[in-house]
Amino acid sequence: MTRIVAATRNPVLAALWRGVLERAGIPAYLADEQMNTVYGGVLSIKVVVRDEDYDEARRLLEEAQQEAAAGGDEDLPGS
Repeated sequence: MTRIVAATRNPVLAALWRGVLERAGIPAYLADEQMNTVYGGVLSIKVVVRDEDYDEARRLLEEAQQEAAAGGDEDLPGS
């Protein structure tokens, strides 16, 4: 099974999050990416991981949030 670990309307941010996870060895995919484009950014793009990877993925994204917040970027999960 899979779980949504993060969601955003920003396709660049969604790709960034997926990259953070994949660099750490966690397979991730973006759900509704094309629908976001079709509907002009109204729908959220979901970052999806396997159930067994959820906790580690959440930790990595929270860590990325803290690093980005230190640099002034506040548009990460949980902000």
